This record gives sequence, C-alpha cells and structure tokens, in this order.
Amino acid sequence: RVWASIRPNSAIYNLLLSDIVLVAAVSHPTGRILAHLTLNPVHLNSKRILHGAVSGTLCDWAGGMAIAASIAGDELKEGEKEGERKMTTGVSTDMHLSYCSTAREGDTLEVEAWVSRRGSHTKYLPFGQKRE
Repeated sequence: RVWASIRPNSAIYNLLLSDIVLVAAVSHPTGRILAHLTLNPVHLNSKRILHGAVSGTLCDWAGGMAIAASIAGDELKEGEKEGERKMTTGVSTDMHLSYCSTAREGDTLEVEAWVSRRGSHTKYLPFGQKRE
C-alpha cells in the first residue's frame, strides 16, 4: 500500500525502481522487507556496471519500506480503525554505503532491510544488497 502511494509521486523511483519486485514485507518481530531488482541499462554507469547512485537509491527506498512495515505492525491507537493508520516511510538523514563487489546488466539484486531499533523519531536500519 505504501509503495503504491509513493511511486507515482517520485520521478527518481519511477526511473530507477520501476521494475523492483517487493517479495516480502513483514512487521513482526521488526519491520523487514525483501525485494529483487533485475539490472537494466538505466542502472549502469559508463563502465556498464551498477551505478553507486542506484545502490544509494535502493538503500533509501528499502529503509523507508522497512519503516512502513514496522509501523504496520503497531497496535491501533484508541479510536483508530484498521486501514486508517497513517503509513509513512520517514526521511533518510545519514546513510553509509560500502561497495564490495559489482553487478552488471541482467544480474538480479536481492535487497533486504530491517529495523534494528526504533525510537519515537529516529529509526536504525541495517541494509544489504547482493547479486542473486
């Protein structure tokens, strides 16, 4: 539900993540998502390998989806009805990426993110992406 509402309003997500497949999203014991993205020419840099900006975009997107999955598992507040909960993804304020390998056109990336700690304003999310 969250991805469907965000996607039409984001040019960068529409460009880079139009083919992403959200395989799973679970709320308990913590928000966690798993997605697959098969790389196309739009995802590659001039050396024809995965562009770092795509990895950053995936990290940002997956973190937001994991936060939304975590919120979906919260108990309803008094007077709140199922389906009325405001689903949100948060805002990325600090991301650290380490590049250990590369991927090429046709490779499928497995993207996973989960909420490791959630405060009232700040969430901490490990993130991983690898070639399948």
